[in-house]
Amino acid sequence: HETKIILMLFCKNYDSTDLLNELLKRYNDAAIIEEYRELISKVNLDKKDPYFISLKDQYYEILDEYGQEFKYSYEWSRPLFKESKGRITFKMLENYIGDHNNTNTFYKKANYQIHSSPLGTFESLGTIGAHDIDYPTYIFGPSNLGLRIPGQLVALTLYESIATYLLLNTSLTAIIHTNVLELFLDEIFSSFDSVEEQIIQEEMSMLEDN
Repeated sequence: HETKIILMLFCKNYDSTDLLNELLKRYNDAAIIEEYRELISKVNLDKKDPYFISLKDQYYEILDEYGQEFKYSYEWSRPLFKESKGRITFKMLENYIGDHNNTNTFYKKANYQIHSSPLGTFESLGTIGAHDIDYPTYIFGPSNLGLRIPGQLVALTLYESIATYLLLNTSLTAIIHTNVLELFLDEIFSSFDSVEEQIIQEEMSMLEDN
C-alpha cells in the first residue's frame, strides 16, 4: 500500500517535469538521510570508517540544502505541501493521490497487528471469520488461514501500481496489457475465495465428525 501511494504520487506529477525531477531528487536524498541515521544509532560504530565519513558529509550537505526539517519522514514531498505547516504525514500523501479503492482501511488494520496494538491482538486480517469455528486471534509462523484478504489486497495494489505506470503514456498496447492484468486479478481473487471456502468446509467437516 505504501509503495503504491508513493508511486502514484510520482505518476500524478508525471507531466510536470521540473516538479517530478525535484521530488525524485529529494526522495533519493532522503535515502541518504535515513542511512546515516541508521548507522549513527549502531553500537560500536567505527566513525573513522571512510564510508561513514563520506556518508556523514553527504548528510550535512543535504541538510544545508533543504534545512533541518528534511530529517523528518516524508519531508522529501514538501514541494507538494508548501502551504502546510508542521510535519508531513503519510495520511497527507494518501489524501493527495486519493485512495479511491479505500485500501487504507485494510492498511490501518494490518498496522494494528504489526505494532501489537490492543485491537491488533484480538482482530487480524489473517484469520477467518467463519461462524461456529474457533480460530486463534493471533497467528504466529506459517499458516494458510486467513490468506484471502491479504492475498487479494497484495494482488490489487500490484495491479494498481503496474496499471498506473503502463497508462502514463496511453497506447493500445498499454490498454491491452492493463486489461489482461485485470483478467489475472479476477482469477487471483476467485482463487483466494475458493481456497478459503475449502478450508472452512474442511474445518466444518471435522467438527461434525467430532
